[in-house]
Amino acid sequence: MPSTMIHLVVANEISKKIDVKDSGQFYLGAIAPDTVNLNGKASKEVRYSAHLRSVDVDEWIENIVAFTKENEQVKQAYPDFFKGFIIHLLTDIAWDKVAQPILFEAMRQNGVLEDKLNDEKWNELLSFDRKAVKSDIWTKEICPLLANAYAPCGLTVDKDRLEEYKRFVLNSEFLASPDKLTGELITDDMIADTASEVLKLLTRIKK
Repeated sequence: MPSTMIHLVVANEISKKIDVKDSGQFYLGAIAPDTVNLNGKASKEVRYSAHLRSVDVDEWIENIVAFTKENEQVKQAYPDFFKGFIIHLLTDIAWDKVAQPILFEAMRQNGVLEDKLNDEKWNELLSFDRKAVKSDIWTKEICPLLANAYAPCGLTVDKDRLEEYKRFVLNSEFLASPDKLTGELITDDMIADTASEVLKLLTRIKK
């Protein structure tokens, strides 16, 4: 699964290619499912429920399609928040499909053992986060808009907790200690490829 800033940077890319009128609400939706991790990584059961997740990717996509149909009124009332929420779920799928395999291969080339890849990937993800919060994309584009967004509902997470999670993200409380991070393998191409894959998946959701 990608990290907080990867979700937001990918959402930023997507927002330039789909109809988004309220970008702040879109970005809030794009972090909403991870609200369950506000006080540390939630249990697998809680995380899977919040993300409509299945181990089988096709079933996961079917869950998203069904959820979209079941929540048509919410989608119509809060279109950009809903779009952001769905983009988060699709980014999880797309990252694992197109970016993580490339990241893992780069990590292998750096000497990371096969059984350590899943653990060590967080060094790369959290290193990316720490760099991304210093970028113009965050400071000038995403952060000001996200700050003014509000949670119209929670969908699969608690609405009040989402507001708290938004502040958690805005205050950069998700960042890991810099002296523990050495990653530098996540590239702009990984972000672009993930965004492209999300757009492909989005066409499946709309069918």
